Formats: sequence, C-alpha cells, structure tokens
Amino acid sequence: MSKHVEADWPRSIPGSLGSGIIRYSHADFRVWEQSVVQPEGSGEHLWVLLQKEGWTTVAAAEILSQWASIPIKQISYAGQKDRHAITEQWFSLHLPGRLDPDLEWSWPEGIEVLKRLRHNKKLRRGALSGNRFQITIRQCEGERKEIERRLERIAQCGVPNYFTEQRFGRNGQNIERAKAFFAGRNRPGRSTRSMLISAARSGLFNQVLAARVNANDWDQACKGDLMMLSGSHSVFLLEAVDAEIMQRTKEGDIHPTGPLPGEIDKLSVQGRIFTLEDELLKGEADLMRGLTQHRVKSSRRPLRVVPESLKAHWEEERTLRVDFELPAGSYATAVLRELINYSDATRSS
Repeated sequence: MSKHVEADWPRSIPGSLGSGIIRYSHADFRVWEQSVVQPEGSGEHLWVLLQKEGWTTVAAAEILSQWASIPIKQISYAGQKDRHAITEQWFSLHLPGRLDPDLEWSWPEGIEVLKRLRHNKKLRRGALSGNRFQITIRQCEGERKEIERRLERIAQCGVPNYFTEQRFGRNGQNIERAKAFFAGRNRPGRSTRSMLISAARSGLFNQVLAARVNANDWDQACKGDLMMLSGSHSVFLLEAVDAEIMQRTKEGDIHPTGPLPGEIDKLSVQGRIFTLEDELLKGEADLMRGLTQHRVKSSRRPLRVVPESLKAHWEEERTLRVDFELPAGSYATAVLRELINYSDATRSS
C-alpha cells in the first residue's frame, strides 16, 4: 500500500472508533474564510466576498473574470476552498481606472455576491488567519459517550496536523505524478507543477508525523526539536526540556514541528529527532532530489493543531454537528478522522 494514503496515517487517540458519513449534501460542510486583511473602501482593487456552493475556487475566479471582462491573472484569492461545500471566500479583482462591474448579471447557480469593497492592494495568497467550519456527520454509529470523550480529548490536546486526502488525490496518485514530473517523464503546466511539488512535500511531512504519532511524542517537546510559536512561523531549536517548556507545550503556546523539505535550511533538528527525520527522508530520495533541483525552500510545519471554539450538538439520534476553527493550512478532515471513522459521500462512487 502507498505510504501516502489516509489508511496508513496512525491516529493519536486510542479506543474504539465509530463511523459516519460527511458531505451528504453541500450544506453539511460549511466553511467561512477568516481574512487577516479587511478592505478599506477605496483603491484600484475590488474585493468581492462570494458564497459558493459546489464550485472550486479556480472555477469561481473564472466566473469573476467573465463578469468583470478581465484576464484571470488579475484575480487573486488567499487560498483554495472545498468544492463539495458551501463556502464564503474573498477574491480581489484588479480594476484600475474602472467602475465596479454591474451586479445585474447572469450569475450561475451556486454563486452569490455577499459584499463588494474597494482596497488599495490585491488579496495575496496566504493572507488569512484561518477558517471556521460547521460540519454535519450523518448516520453515526458507535457509542455516543466514546464520541463525546474524543471531542473532549481533541479540544484539550489537539490532533496530528496531517495533510489529508485532498492534497494527494485518489489513492495518493499525486505522489506518483510528482515522481514522474521530477524524473522528467512529463511536463505539466505551472499550476499543476505547483500542486505536485506541494503534494511531494506534504507526503514527506506526513511520514515524519506518522512516525512521531507511533512514537507517542507528536505533541511533546523533545530535545533537538524545532519548536514553533503558536500563530507564527517563528521556530527555535530546543536544546533542553524543562518544566517551563513542558507547560508551554501543554498549553499550546509552542508546538513541535516536522519538515516541509526543500533546499537545506540553516536551522536543523538535532539528535534523535534528526536521526528519525533523516532516515525517513533518505528513503524518499527521488522526491527529495526533485525538490532540491526545483529550488524549493525548506520550511517547518507544526505537528499538532488544536481546533479553537470546538462545539458539538446532536441534531438527531444519529446526526452530529461540529463547529470549530483552524489556522490557515490545517485540514478539517484531520480533526474529523480522530473523532470518527468517516466516509465521504462525494468519494463513494
């Protein structure tokens, strides 16, 4: 079996796992983008807040391109959002010297303009603090007390910060496509190249995280770790573990990290953590070589993510709704997989 499919990623919470179905309808998976920038009301960039149902981010951007009669390259967004969902997301359109396009336009079903505001800068990739989720799980099976125990554990301790199946494609096929690309067996377009490079780095990160989950230290500060301050990308080498470090880690102020590989970084993990990461990454020499050849910059990612404002409500006997917030780059399905063994209705066919 591939190392890059969901079934191979160990879970962190012991005990029996119930089952359920997600994305039974678009309304069962709702996402609200939380931007770090709010448009000020004037400028040559028109920011548009869309509600999308059943649309990818790229497809919605193409609709905006048609509406405003501008090239797609003049439209920006902070990140990709799920297609099989109802999502609220900002886009920016570069319209220097132009009036706002007329809202009285033949909008396709599933796209609604909620707000329009001008700003002096475009919306840049990554310019969001996170996302808020409201997810309904249907046909739940298993002990309700066990599900509620898992909810409490997740709220207190967080979950392994896996990249989930959306990043890798069905059966992890994006990893094999990345290997073919790095070996020169295909020449994908620019956007596909970026997607394959991201899949390669994500798969390597998940391997390291899975090893730390198996070792039961994915959420602990270990000597030699590179620790990341919560809410930032700032890291520091942990040369010793003391009571203060242990408390800050327990409280979620700092997190151990794993590699998003690329060119060698000046700051590296040490000791046992270095040995673990080095052995795993050497086992994927083709991916590592490709990332280096393409001059990808290495970085670090927290091994743990703690959902904020986690709430749950049983709407019916076998229907559970969960609400929570995650920082940018973390996946709602990484939370759900620790709660329940879910099946995705959009992937069942």
